[in-house]
Amino acid sequence: MIAEFSMTLRSGRLLVVCLSGLIWCMTAGGVSAQQIRFLPGGREMGPPDYATFRIGPLYSHFTFTEDIGIRYTDGTLGVVDFINGSQRGAYLKDGIDFPMITTMSLRNYLQISKYMDLDISVWARYEHYPLKTQDDVFIMNLTDPALTTSLMFEFYPTDYIRLKLYENPSYLISYVDRRGTEDLYGGLRYRRFQNDAGLDADILLERDMNVALTLSRSDVVGASEGFADQEQTTYSGSAAYEYQLTPMFVTGVRASYQDADYVSLSRGDYASRAYGVFANAELSAVSKASAAVGYGTGKTAATNSASSAIDAGGVQGLVSFETEFWKDTVFQASYTRTMRPGFSYGVESGGAIRGSLKWSDGSSSVVLSSEVDDINVAGNDGIGYRDWRNVLQVIYPLASDCTLDVSSTYGVRNVSPPSGLDTAGVPSELVNGYDTWINKVRITQALMKQLSLSAYLEYVIRSSSSASLAYDRFNGGMSLIYVYEY
Repeated sequence: MIAEFSMTLRSGRLLVVCLSGLIWCMTAGGVSAQQIRFLPGGREMGPPDYATFRIGPLYSHFTFTEDIGIRYTDGTLGVVDFINGSQRGAYLKDGIDFPMITTMSLRNYLQISKYMDLDISVWARYEHYPLKTQDDVFIMNLTDPALTTSLMFEFYPTDYIRLKLYENPSYLISYVDRRGTEDLYGGLRYRRFQNDAGLDADILLERDMNVALTLSRSDVVGASEGFADQEQTTYSGSAAYEYQLTPMFVTGVRASYQDADYVSLSRGDYASRAYGVFANAELSAVSKASAAVGYGTGKTAATNSASSAIDAGGVQGLVSFETEFWKDTVFQASYTRTMRPGFSYGVESGGAIRGSLKWSDGSSSVVLSSEVDDINVAGNDGIGYRDWRNVLQVIYPLASDCTLDVSSTYGVRNVSPPSGLDTAGVPSELVNGYDTWINKVRITQALMKQLSLSAYLEYVIRSSSSASLAYDRFNGGMSLIYVYEY
């Protein structure tokens, strides 16, 4: 019912982190981190696990969800919202509304031949608010957010060569601040059409040697007012050599590039190159580790405006560790150093530390996580920032058909403008920090197999030295949820 707030940087952005491909290459083996990306002999094609009905060679699964309820929303301190005229945040006015939310998901798998198949996923969501406490929302994507496939055509010219062609057009709406961070309650409404298309190729040289190649193109068009600098065409590619030294250890080298051409003449085009080595090790039956190190560069071109050319470079890499140190409890930790284009300008570089502890016995679960992103910005004002985010979530069954879900998220944005910088005319978000605390409680009662009743409370408060960034909001309501699967 309530859209989730996230402090995760650049959700929905097409621009990828320079080393993201390298990290993906390291983890693409699935649960067994020691595997190369393309295992000997390829995969055996056949009906997917999600299929629930079949027409000839076509296997499908359809899910329809209807969520109808009542909601009360109220913002008492906020100056960052539509109510106070700043045209920010999702909410248009306080009061009662009767949200009607429809979600549909369709997955189709077509086996064309022994070596060719096609996977198509379509996901759409429409939110209607009859009393106009917020705008109606429509989102369409050829990829279900919970899935990793899209419109994909996979085929095998031989048993040792695999090719994947994919395309994923989508229409997206999000609320982001000027750093590209999602902010449902105080962010600017960012609408755009987005299309990702590409080719992945694997050439198995030996049973323990693979060459992995990728080429892709991403387009952002039709961006909403205020986001003209996000319209772009981005080309990316990579080449990697993977070698399985032992069944427990894989290593390799990788090179990648990214070129982003922006439509706006006020924003310089971006280009990056990265080179490095990586290794994955399965330390035990319940522990694994990954590491990567390399060098990357990021450049932006000068424009006709005050923007000047930027040429940055530095060491990039990753260290990660995961283990199940007792039954049903998993610990994960990682450190990543990357370089990427800024959301609106410049080149960002810095490190990120992530840690999480997860426990689950099937019906109950506890998740505790913390992450820190320390970002330096090259170009224009050079205002760096640090994001610190902590999450605690507990899911507990009150009865066999009744579940309690409680979560608390606390985030801090620290900003470090260069000394002596003239901040006149600089957006408040770029020069002021803030703290955000979000608390949610939801109880879901199953009424029958396809029908459930859900009641929830949510309270978010943001404090800042700048009054233009402070707000709070309360949401409470109840909804009837119908789910049909075929």
